[in-house]
Amino acid sequence: MAGIGSMEVLKFKPDGRLRKRLYSPESLAHPAKAHLGMMLEIIERYTKPGDLILDPLAGIGGTMIGTLLGRSVILVELESHFLKPMLASWEKMQVVGPMLGHQMGKVVILRGDARNLPLGGADTILTSPPYEGAETRDRYPVQDGSIADVMTRSYLQSKHTR
Repeated sequence: MAGIGSMEVLKFKPDGRLRKRLYSPESLAHPAKAHLGMMLEIIERYTKPGDLILDPLAGIGGTMIGTLLGRSVILVELESHFLKPMLASWEKMQVVGPMLGHQMGKVVILRGDARNLPLGGADTILTSPPYEGAETRDRYPVQDGSIADVMTRSYLQSKHTR
């Protein structure tokens, strides 16, 4: 770790080996993957075991790595072709199991539109924004009251009853 003035600069090693160990081969083709070392650093630094992390722009589910640190994660992705690789990655992670000293967190994977999510109840919202810049709502319509909306709302509400 180095610093520039009073700003801390973090340098991460390549994450290819970890990504191949934890994520499905299909997910490796995603054009804008968040660095897993960066995701681990953010999750360890700004959340605690038992927290619920919401990633409303999940892509292939890089934030899912938080489950290995005892965090639960809701992954919401608009583009349906990324859901299958996320599910395959979740299966791999469950086989690998949690990181030393942690219990495995839970995952909810949903197709939905980040602009229509009930955001109350998550401890942290962590995402890597889309890079396309174009509106995708017309290409991938999600109706209000969709399964993503209903499931997310019920999951977030259940968190408050535990």
